[in-house]
Amino acid sequence: MKSSLATLLPLLAGATSAAVACTSSGSGTPIPSDGGIADGSPDDGQPFCNSAAAAGAAFCADFEQSTSVEDGWGGVTMSGGATLTLETAIAQQKKSALAKLVSVGSDSGTAAFSAVANASSAQSKVALEFDGRFSFPGGAPAANTLFLTIALRTGSGPSGHYFIDIERGSGGWQLLATGTSGEPFLSFSDDAWHHFRLSYDGSGAQGEIRLFIDSAGVASISRPKGPPPGGAPETLDNVLIEHLGVDAASSVSFYVDNVIVTYP
Repeated sequence: MKSSLATLLPLLAGATSAAVACTSSGSGTPIPSDGGIADGSPDDGQPFCNSAAAAGAAFCADFEQSTSVEDGWGGVTMSGGATLTLETAIAQQKKSALAKLVSVGSDSGTAAFSAVANASSAQSKVALEFDGRFSFPGGAPAANTLFLTIALRTGSGPSGHYFIDIERGSGGWQLLATGTSGEPFLSFSDDAWHHFRLSYDGSGAQGEIRLFIDSAGVASISRPKGPPPGGAPETLDNVLIEHLGVDAASSVSFYVDNVIVTYP
């Protein structure tokens, strides 16, 4: 379910950043955070990637001032009738990106963003954060539907990749990593904004992956460190965001905003 790695993308330089929290508007409807705001305070109008919350990030994507969904990304992929557009109706402030696939049965497609975030030196820790909003107009997917794949890498060769996925299937949500079985986690409300943080720590005896939603830990995977493909990496020097969209045989809408990669 992973996209092709045949085309390597440009590396983007960077360092560290603080966590970002989702907020709500005055009407009580959840919206993505902007400008580092929190606790429902009004949007200060500052572009997210210029805010303190994104300072020093190795990669940042924010769509509020974008004219194209490709702004800030190394590439996008659309197939099978899937679309990537800028949307304002749900975001209620500026713009967010919408990846959408309307299935008519067995059809499948992909609407995905791609980028490489370069650490500039060997690192043992990395975190990816974004605000996301999911909906399934036709009901839960019958098969696993991919929303995120990141590859922890040393250099650009495929032998150094360690994949981490977030997927939704008929049995619910699960976190996956190379050489592991799915780690299920409790569902969160559809059609509402949530903040996702996926972190990796290779500094200990094992490589540890943790997923947080709205600041609450929901899933974790520990894996012995060793050579790929099965071993978790001790260090990495860049991260490939291979998907941040959908690959499904069912109707899906996925809004995304305020994406950052940091090396804590």
